[in-house]
Amino acid sequence: MDGKGRAFDNAITERFFRTIKWEDIYIMQYETPKALRQGINTYIRYYNYERSHQSLDGENPANVHCAHFYWQQEQIA
Repeated sequence: MDGKGRAFDNAITERFFRTIKWEDIYIMQYETPKALRQGINTYIRYYNYERSHQSLDGENPANVHCAHFYWQQEQIA
C-alpha cells in the first residue's frame, strides 16, 4: 500500500465486494441476517473452490494457491 488516500489500495477488495453483491446478495434477497451470513459463507466457498476466474486462466483460487504452495515446498527441499 502506498499510503493514505490512494485510490487503488483497496481495488481488489472493492472488486470482490462488487462481485459478491451482484452475483449473490442482490439475486438471493436474504430475509434475515442469519440467512445472509450463511449465504455469504456459501458464496465465498463457491468463489474460492468452484468458480473459474478469467485472470487465473480458468482456474479457481484454491487450485492456484495450492499449486503455488507445493511449488514453493519443492524449491525449498
